[in-house]
Amino acid sequence: MAYAVVVAFVLSTASRNRREQRPNGRAVLYAGQLACGVSMTFSVLCMAWVSLSLLGAAPYPTIS
Repeated sequence: MAYAVVVAFVLSTASRNRREQRPNGRAVLYAGQLACGVSMTFSVLCMAWVSLSLLGAAPYPTIS
């Protein structure tokens, strides 16, 4: 939930600044870098888990 709020804040502020032809503030840049870092970390962890699952080192998910 907090991730969605941060991403919405960054995207809406960046698009408004682009329309008004203003530079982005420091807080927007830091929040954007935070969101990008969280997204990249999650994607790397997901790829690692899928790779380990295909190699048999991690269990497959089961829905009960």
